[in-house]
Amino acid sequence: MQFLKNYPMRKSDYSVTLYIPIAFCQLYLGCIYILALFGPWPWEFPNTAKLTLFIIVCNIGLLVGYFLAIKVYKVKKYNQNIDNMKIFNFFLIVFFITLPLTFYIRTNINLFNPIEFYNSLLLGIHNPAELYYNKLRFYESNSAAFSLTVIDILLTAVYYYVLAIAVFRWKYFSLIHKVTIFIGVTINMLSWVLIGTNKGLFDLMIILIIYIIYKISIIKKNSFSLLKIKNIISLMLIFFFIIGIFGYFANSIESRVGDIVYFNDTNIKIDTNSPIYKYTPDFLKGFIVTLSSYLTQGYYGLSLALEEPFTSTLFIGNSSFLSSFMESTFGISYFIENSYPTKIEIYGWDRFINWHTAYTWFASDISFWGVPFLMILIGFLLGVFWKESLAEQQLSMVLFIIIMILVIYIPANNQIFSFPGTLFTFYLFFSLRFLRKNLKIKF
Repeated sequence: MQFLKNYPMRKSDYSVTLYIPIAFCQLYLGCIYILALFGPWPWEFPNTAKLTLFIIVCNIGLLVGYFLAIKVYKVKKYNQNIDNMKIFNFFLIVFFITLPLTFYIRTNINLFNPIEFYNSLLLGIHNPAELYYNKLRFYESNSAAFSLTVIDILLTAVYYYVLAIAVFRWKYFSLIHKVTIFIGVTINMLSWVLIGTNKGLFDLMIILIIYIIYKISIIKKNSFSLLKIKNIISLMLIFFFIIGIFGYFANSIESRVGDIVYFNDTNIKIDTNSPIYKYTPDFLKGFIVTLSSYLTQGYYGLSLALEEPFTSTLFIGNSSFLSSFMESTFGISYFIENSYPTKIEIYGWDRFINWHTAYTWFASDISFWGVPFLMILIGFLLGVFWKESLAEQQLSMVLFIIIMILVIYIPANNQIFSFPGTLFTFYLFFSLRFLRKNLKIKF
């Protein structure tokens, strides 16, 4: 079986393919901000015009950076054996055999105890809040929590590598590979359900969206392969799975904080006259309110931060993980105290509970004037990694997925750099990408 099979693509097809990811990102970010302006939550932005202008400039920056990558960057070809599966097989084996350990680290549940697993799964579906707080108590009382976190960080890199290659090369896997990946990803997904949180499920949903983007991208012009029955069935299954994730998400959030109808500290209530809320069927109103709150509240935090003075947090304050690490390990609270999410707590917007957008976190380091330039860089990296992924470069496949997750989470938080696992994964594969040629790493 050929693992990395080159597919023929005409120049006209290729030019269209290159712009699909940025088109999706721009459409997604635009829709979320429109929902923030006209959805069921009447966010009282201090200066709507300033906020809107800032977001437009940032989106333009992302677009400019991406176009620069497409037009200017030339993909370098490396000598590599495209049929070699040794590295992937090694990562897949490590991923699979360490699943019980990863599962226990995340859930404090023995995967080989079917009764405990079944009871916890039922609880995770019906009352995620209890499992969520059990997880917090476990880490607070466990003296080995730091060691467990380090192990989880290392295994996160393995997980994302397996996922990335699966996205881009699923068609060419053997049945054994597909079954192994499916079982491993399912168990990993359930581990997030069993701690009552949504991060792993949302990340998996984004992976599926990226898979759809890739499948659409490699369809040749005037080709009707998308209309094949098996493709229709697979896309429908992915669609229903995504709907299921959203349903679990709504239940999880409402379980943790109750029915969301009011932001107590900000005196913001649901606008029942909002067109989106008013014309939504009654059985979906709670879901729309919850989803809208989750996706758009970050813009309210951003609007507050835009009115605050700037104090640089020196490339530490953009990450809640790095800031907390500096405080707990070295007793340095400067990075937390001077970040924008901390500054706006005086307005009742809690940095631990509420979203702030990735822009707000980035601005803590480089100011809001510097954020659009950072977005140019992010857009450039997105374009570079996409081109290199299409050129069969495995390291860039992982990096493309990481950057896509970063962009999709922009309305909420600095997702990639706020969690130790994804932060380590990005810098690991980013470093390997630069060292690849000199060290002759066969990725």
